[in-house]
Amino acid sequence: MNRLNKNLLASVFLFMTILFVGCSKDELNGSPEELNQQDFAGISAFNAIEGTENLQLLVDDKVINRTDENFQTGGYLNPRTIFPGDRKLSLISPKGHIYYKGEIKTVASKFYSIFFYGQLNATVMTAEDDFIKPANGKQKVRVVNLVSEGNLKLSYNYLNSQESYDFKERVLAYKEYVSNEKITFNLSSTDGKYEAVKFEFDGDDQSINTIVFYTDLNKETSKREVKYKIIENK
Repeated sequence: MNRLNKNLLASVFLFMTILFVGCSKDELNGSPEELNQQDFAGISAFNAIEGTENLQLLVDDKVINRTDENFQTGGYLNPRTIFPGDRKLSLISPKGHIYYKGEIKTVASKFYSIFFYGQLNATVMTAEDDFIKPANGKQKVRVVNLVSEGNLKLSYNYLNSQESYDFKERVLAYKEYVSNEKITFNLSSTDGKYEAVKFEFDGDDQSINTIVFYTDLNKETSKREVKYKIIENK
């Protein structure tokens, strides 16, 4: 009887240990440098779905938002780990509306940004992240266009040069810039659908930045406006 009880206790302990380890891996958070040393994939998410609040992001039917995170329009969930491979992905409202349901394919030790945009039926775009820090005196900048309607043109002034893009691709890949020089961004709507957006950006040394353009309704004017958010990873 004592031997049976000991064997049973050992089995229960082993089961609880496996269960705890299995759960804790998907809840793990940490810096990209820490996560790169482990056999996990990393995901972050940005919500550009107009007029939304408190959306829940689920991986394999498990909510990954923390209780203090309001995943609203313009909201960002910072990197967290999941097991690599094909994972089920869902985005739902507190009332149960399903904005997105599908799959994401991830590879161990790689990091991905998931961008949701649109309206009732969200469009999803995934981009692989680059968390390798630039050299001293440099910064990385990536630009993402989540404006679903209209023709946009981005121009920016940097040092003594000016460049422009017409967003044939929604993601402008990372580029390195001198970190102590301001960059002036000017986003214009070539079809007149939106008012221009202009701002200066001055990132920290060795920072890795993503500038996201998206739309939301102005509650006072009921007009759709282009907004931007700067996501900085250090």
